[in-house]
Amino acid sequence: MFQALFSKMRARVSNDPIETRRAYPRRRGDRCVIEIADQTFPVDDWSYNGALVSGDERLFAPGEDVAFTLKFKLRDRIVSVAHDAHVVRKQNGKIALAFTPPPAAVVHGFQQVVDDAAASEFAGSQAG
Repeated sequence: MFQALFSKMRARVSNDPIETRRAYPRRRGDRCVIEIADQTFPVDDWSYNGALVSGDERLFAPGEDVAFTLKFKLRDRIVSVAHDAHVVRKQNGKIALAFTPPPAAVVHGFQQVVDDAAASEFAGSQAG
């Protein structure tokens, strides 16, 4: 009886790693930069709904809306994806951006990057 009572009172805390709690997994291995207001910044990681950017955080304000272009270097070309985001937070030289819901063209651009990375990984596993 007490067992059932205590189990209902216990907090439901997730011990799942952050990667499994996200809507989309973060991608860290892609070669990409982001252009915001004619300035280029390196991208630490990105997903379909956000990015973590290295740069001077004094240039941004939390809640600020920004237009950006992500540029990805693929095996045989460069893919540019233009979209909008807002600044979620900034600290220690990092700026976290949350993308607005992406239209189909943006999703297609992101998918090209993911597909190219998968093809490169597969080709690397088959060589030698």
